[in-house]
Amino acid sequence: MKFFEKLLRLLVCAAVLTLAWVAPVSAAEVATPRFTSVAVGRSHTAAVQADGSLWVWGIPACNPCQTPAVLAGRDRSLPLQVVGTGYKSVVSMTQSMVAVKHDGSLWAIDAYKLTANQVIEASDVSAVATGAGFTLVLKTDGSIWTAGSNYLGQLGDGTVGIFQDSPIVVTVRTQSQFVQIGSGFTAIAAGNNHALALKADGSLWAWGANASGQLGDGSTTLSSRPKLVGTGFKGIAAGGNRSMAVRLDGSLWGWGDNANGQLGDGSTVSVAIPQKVGDGYDSVSTSAERTVALKQDGTLWHWGLLTLPQAVGDAAKAGGTVPQQIGTGFIGGAAGVSHAAGLKADGSLWMWGDNSQGQLGIGENSFIENPRQIGSGYRNVAASLYHSAALSSDGRLRTWGSNLSGELGDGSTLPSFDAKAVGDGFVNLAIGASTNDIYYENANDSGGFTLGVKSDGSLWAWGDNRRGQLGNSQPLQRQSLVPLRVGEGFANVAAGGGQAFGVKRDGSLWAWGINPGAAPGAVGANTDRFAPVQIGSDYVAVAAGNLHAIGLKRDGTVWTWGQNIYGQLGDGSKSANDSIRQAVPKQVGAGYAAISAGTYFSMGIKTDGSLWAWGRNDDAQLGDGTVTESLVPKQVGVGFTQVSAGRRHALGIKTDGSLWEWGTKLDL
Repeated sequence: MKFFEKLLRLLVCAAVLTLAWVAPVSAAEVATPRFTSVAVGRSHTAAVQADGSLWVWGIPACNPCQTPAVLAGRDRSLPLQVVGTGYKSVVSMTQSMVAVKHDGSLWAIDAYKLTANQVIEASDVSAVATGAGFTLVLKTDGSIWTAGSNYLGQLGDGTVGIFQDSPIVVTVRTQSQFVQIGSGFTAIAAGNNHALALKADGSLWAWGANASGQLGDGSTTLSSRPKLVGTGFKGIAAGGNRSMAVRLDGSLWGWGDNANGQLGDGSTVSVAIPQKVGDGYDSVSTSAERTVALKQDGTLWHWGLLTLPQAVGDAAKAGGTVPQQIGTGFIGGAAGVSHAAGLKADGSLWMWGDNSQGQLGIGENSFIENPRQIGSGYRNVAASLYHSAALSSDGRLRTWGSNLSGELGDGSTLPSFDAKAVGDGFVNLAIGASTNDIYYENANDSGGFTLGVKSDGSLWAWGDNRRGQLGNSQPLQRQSLVPLRVGEGFANVAAGGGQAFGVKRDGSLWAWGINPGAAPGAVGANTDRFAPVQIGSDYVAVAAGNLHAIGLKRDGTVWTWGQNIYGQLGDGSKSANDSIRQAVPKQVGAGYAAISAGTYFSMGIKTDGSLWAWGRNDDAQLGDGTVTESLVPKQVGVGFTQVSAGRRHALGIKTDGSLWEWGTKLDL
């Protein structure tokens, strides 16, 4: 499960039976995922969250080292979690990924299988850098250790040795295969075949390949030992055959390969000595084709090659030979070959550039010119028993989970572990299941369906239609694999067990699907409806349970109808069997500001913030400290602003932003 889907599932109420609680228990406040470290490879990205979890997306470039089966069922265009916890930082190169944990241990990451293996038994690793076949390890005592390919002196031990096509960290697990080359260092960086290191006194050292002048010593001769480049530096970066560094005075300097303007000095001429790029910088990141740098005022800048050609005949897009501002409010950045990332002070992660391999983590493969936030910005979520949906702030609707009836809306009946973009322009959503799913929990008979309202008021529906849930007036159409436009003028919708409801902008209430109810005096109330039928007016909101519903009117009155075998209608009675239902809305309370319907229970918040509940309670879902059902609304809490009722549990948010849950706990 991806990081934001895990958060979204906490906010929705698709409960799995584990443990019954008899009263609300305060839970941690829900927040947008916060990132602390990000690394960008050629066609993939890795990032560490504040909770120590590690996430990867995109498809790493690799020799034929993985079979297609490894990627089966995994959408690499969205973040996937790597096994393990306690991660501190990550380094991502063309074919490799290495992470350091808070305990100082070093781990090699398999970005395909999402597994991690400890590299060496040491627990004093501070940082790691990987080049094209060699690895640098910086320990907490300031010593640098190297291993791997050495045919161009990359190890810095005074020798020139063998060629290896992958960093030794992917296989080595003994420190004896690393060699120490110095001490007193505070930072390291690796290009393709050269390395940089920064000492505590601000001196900058370089070694390895030098064909493009990347060592900065005025020559193109390799060096198998660290050579002093200069003093007064505070930050370093290496990528491809180029080096970049920031001085203590904030000036940015670059040297080495400059074929695509990666140095940012206004030219495409490579240089063998450091050239000044500009002033006011705080940090820098560079790759083989582009550079990203952060200024002291929080602005983020980039230059070099914008993206590589995507197909034969395509032209590369140049980003420029001088720095161009890409955004504000940043605290760090990372440059890949054709895509880049920026990290803001609030922990939000932003990405842009080439996305042909899903490396931006946004669930699509289009080129993104301006930074887009990753894994946040959702304003509405919904979950049924077997599929879920989320609506982002920009109006994009995404779905994931079971898809036997086309409820994901992607044109197929294949399930998805990862969120799929269905469409844009949505402002409201709802998802439901068939009554067979509710009663028997039978995924093989999944009748999931999804509803969405767009900003123009149009109503869209897709998925199961065996009982008219889509409202498209087509009794013979059992399902739709893609969204169908089925109505106009809607403001919000609700979906339950095989039935659906919608409130239009004029306040009229509409219903369709399995015996959804009727207006007072209507004929044929106990029939399925394959098209929306009006059952009321002056409503502002509606919520749906399994086979019952709640409506909120403008005057604050609450109305209920449908099934009542557990007292979920709140009118003081309950039905002896399922065949007896309340066909028309009936008032059961006043003074409400919000409503929510669980499978067999109901909840509402009054204008004074008091929380009320009624209906089934065998799993303590009412939150009143008992497991006794209530046939009328009873107060169970104060100070609430939002509530969401699920199958057998509920969640609520108080005025102080704290999140509370009670009933059957979610199995996350």
